[in-house]
Amino acid sequence: MKLNQAFLVEYIQYAMTKDAAYELPYFDVQDWCLSEEWGLVWELIEEVCNYDVSLSNDAIGFIAAGPLEDLLSGAGPEFIEPVIALAKKNSVMGKMLTGVWQSQIPSAVWPQVVEFCSKYKDPIDGVYRYGKPNK
Repeated sequence: MKLNQAFLVEYIQYAMTKDAAYELPYFDVQDWCLSEEWGLVWELIEEVCNYDVSLSNDAIGFIAAGPLEDLLSGAGPEFIEPVIALAKKNSVMGKMLTGVWQSQIPSAVWPQVVEFCSKYKDPIDGVYRYGKPNK
C-alpha cells in the first residue's frame, strides 16, 4: 500500500508541532500498532525518513518512541534487518533508532539496536546511553 501524501504530511506536521489540527493520522498509526499492522507501520517510518523535510530532534524522538519502538517490540525479529539497513544509509533513520528504548523489544533484537546505536555518530540525545538491558 502506498501511503497517501496528505496523510504523510499531516503525520509529520503532528510529529513536529503536536497541533490538534493534524492529529487524525497519529490516531490511525496508533491503531496500526495496536492491531499489529506492522507492514503499514514500517511503510510510514520509511516514508517519513525519506520525506524531503528537515525534522526536528523532537519530531524524530516522537516517532522513535512511538511507531518505531512499537514495531521493534511487536515484530522486531522480522523488521530489525531492514531497520538497520535503512539506518546505515539514512541519517534520519539512524538518529531515530538511537531514540528507541528497550521497553518490550525482544532480547534477541535489542543487542542489534545497541550495536548500531553505540557506533552512530549523531545520536538523538548527543550521547547514546540506552545500551544497558532492562532488568
